[in-house]
Amino acid sequence: MIVRYLGDSISAERSLDAQFRACSKDGDDSDVQTYFRTSAERATLHAEALESRLSALNATQPQGTHILADILTALPKAAQIGHIAEERIAQNLMRGFALSKSAAAMYLALQCSARIAGDEQTAELAVRFAAEEEAAAEAFWHFLPSRSKIAYNVLTAGEIDPAVETRAPDDRLTETTP
Repeated sequence: MIVRYLGDSISAERSLDAQFRACSKDGDDSDVQTYFRTSAERATLHAEALESRLSALNATQPQGTHILADILTALPKAAQIGHIAEERIAQNLMRGFALSKSAAAMYLALQCSARIAGDEQTAELAVRFAAEEEAAAEAFWHFLPSRSKIAYNVLTAGEIDPAVETRAPDDRLTETTP
């Protein structure tokens, strides 16, 4: 079971890597793009560490988990067709939040299962990755208010006061967590 969970986690991280890289190319918001690239790099590092753990257990990744991850990568972007860049950025941030929270939940399940199985090394890896995913979710959450204001202002140009500040220093993420 631990081998299967590790394989599923590797596939999920590879999917997150692809999704975050795609989001990093959307729009012209360098802060958000940089954070999505950082998130993709974190997913790559997680996948590599999970592969090492699988190898330490003298196991290989179970087959068949990649197809679902590839399908999930393509579906959310299709819903954004016809939306302006600012809307897509806000939607990507919501997706980044949801994906990071899902990954944290995945690692909680891996942690609990590994502890029950007596695999403390896998459990500790899962604890660390769950904490990193929770921090990532908080960072995505932090971006949402200001980027939602930007999307609203662009979509309602001429309908509201253009002096509404959308990128106030307190709305910006100043420290990124890999």
